[in-house]
Amino acid sequence: MDRALYDEHAQLETNHWWFVGRRAIIRSTLSQHLPTTTGNTIVDVGCGTGGMLPMLATFGQVTGIEGDQLAVEHCRSTFGQFEVAHGQIPHAIPTEGTLTLATAFDVIEHLDDDVGALVALRRSVRPGGTVAVTVPALSWLWSDHDRANGHRRRYTRQVLLGAIQQAGLEVRHASYFNTILLPPVAVSRLAQRIHASVVEPESDFSMPPPLLNRILTGVLRSERRIAARRGLPIGVSLIAIAERRL
Repeated sequence: MDRALYDEHAQLETNHWWFVGRRAIIRSTLSQHLPTTTGNTIVDVGCGTGGMLPMLATFGQVTGIEGDQLAVEHCRSTFGQFEVAHGQIPHAIPTEGTLTLATAFDVIEHLDDDVGALVALRRSVRPGGTVAVTVPALSWLWSDHDRANGHRRRYTRQVLLGAIQQAGLEVRHASYFNTILLPPVAVSRLAQRIHASVVEPESDFSMPPPLLNRILTGVLRSERRIAARRGLPIGVSLIAIAERRL
């Protein structure tokens, strides 16, 4: 992407209902399941244009890692208060094992070796430390949206938890989310599969009209407490919180 597209994506991260609602769900889930909710040392892996950094900073001192140099430059110019390093996953993930929280939000589905990335995240945190991830869910929702965003896979709860456990982490909490909007999303994604683009797949991420954006934001945000506590049985995405025991 060129710089104009990064600026456009950053605007989406700030205002689009999906990103706003997802931040609320992640924040609520971290508040519920982090052993301490202040004073943590945090790395956000695959931080993109940095939209999660200010929220994560409410839990402690946060740094970012991003593989795209233009995205790194955008982070540094927009969020100069945070240190953001350029590096490829998993090799750029710290190995000292001193962090209290490592996050990868909608990252590991882009990688050929998702378990290897989770192993690197585990090694970055100290014993008792936390790893938090989100991923797209349900393989039957696969569509042009996934192709456009460079996804390798979508997950079920069982598959995600299996990858986390294979990486040597113990699952503390897992939940689907974006449950209420699953029916219209499913209709849209299945229609994309029927009319799959033979030229260039397109992402779903475009800014809706302001009123609709506010409504959709409210719908997604409304799931935050149940997703963080009891968990939801199905949804367009998954969130998992895991612990390094040793």
